[in-house]
Amino acid sequence: MNQLECPHGCGRTFNDNKRMEDHIKTRHFLQQKAYPSLSKNTNVNVMQRKVNVLRQKLPQLRNNLSETQSSFSTTQQQMSESVIPQQKPSKPFQKIQLQFKKNTTLRLNSYNRKIDDVQNIDDQKDKEFNDTQKTQQTIKIMEASPVISANDLMEARKMITKQFVCTNSDGSDLKSVTNLSLIDKNLLIFESTTEVPFSELNALKSLSLSQNKLINVIGISILQNIVDLNVNNNKITTLQPLGDCKRLQRLYANHNLIDSIEFGLMIHLNWRQLNY
Repeated sequence: MNQLECPHGCGRTFNDNKRMEDHIKTRHFLQQKAYPSLSKNTNVNVMQRKVNVLRQKLPQLRNNLSETQSSFSTTQQQMSESVIPQQKPSKPFQKIQLQFKKNTTLRLNSYNRKIDDVQNIDDQKDKEFNDTQKTQQTIKIMEASPVISANDLMEARKMITKQFVCTNSDGSDLKSVTNLSLIDKNLLIFESTTEVPFSELNALKSLSLSQNKLINVIGISILQNIVDLNVNNNKITTLQPLGDCKRLQRLYANHNLIDSIEFGLMIHLNWRQLNY
């Protein structure tokens, strides 16, 4: 009698078909108990048949998909053409040419201006504003001072002599002067002259010019080593030049024509009295 071998390759042989079928059922039962996740895919032949059927239908499905997409795009294009109205061709832009009189100011809110020049005017104003800001940072801008005549200016300079300075100071010559008091001397200006060059007043530390008629402090800005300065009761309009006096610590400027004090000057000062 022929021996029947297990088709699963376990190596067992059987004398009849009934015993081999019982063995196969028992083997399947044990596999399902040991590997429950594999029990769903035991019928491989059925799954393979379904895959083959789907593969045969795949070209037809692809053709149907392409036809559907083309019909959709055509419908969408027709809808867009029906919704969007036809635009009329725009007329060419004509520039307005206006004639202006000589030396006529063109205002931004005026109707008699060129349309193309509006942006240029704004840019020009921005540029002028930026230039003004830079100029204020680099150049000393002096406010308007009381006007004095040329004759009064010459007479005021004649008052500043070497004898005048030494008489009202603690030094015998210009280089030894450390404390200079010129209170109520009717001075219009106090600046360097040919006879009294301020470059020789290097030792000057304290200067009092109160109760005079000074209109500015430009000349005083040359005195780099000055520490104390009193310019009370004058006609000074700005203290901006004193920003060059880096060693200035105490400033008295009551009763003048000053509107404000510059921030750069306030940095150096330890003490100040300002009563505008």
